[in-house]
Amino acid sequence: MPNFDAYQLTYYSDYDDEALIQLFQGDDVVGQVHFVKEGQPLRNMVGDQGHVHITFPISRFDHVMTILLYEKPLYIDITQPSHQREAVGIIGTASKEPVGEQEG
Repeated sequence: MPNFDAYQLTYYSDYDDEALIQLFQGDDVVGQVHFVKEGQPLRNMVGDQGHVHITFPISRFDHVMTILLYEKPLYIDITQPSHQREAVGIIGTASKEPVGEQEG
């Protein structure tokens, strides 16, 4: 469950991925978030170099960007729920968040 503190965004005009966000802890890449066309398979895995790769449909792009812009600290992970055949990708807050933190 690597934490990350920075990201780099690439949005493609015509490619298998619609967009790619690389996640960094310091100068080290710890993961990638791929966005694919609706209906494409969601590939969630740990790559050869130990980087976590997760995939969302492109319709979730704004949701993920909102998390990246407004929350910290963050982590990326993969889990294998017992009731599902496929691994599930996760981006989450790495610590507790106060309720109503956006309130006046």
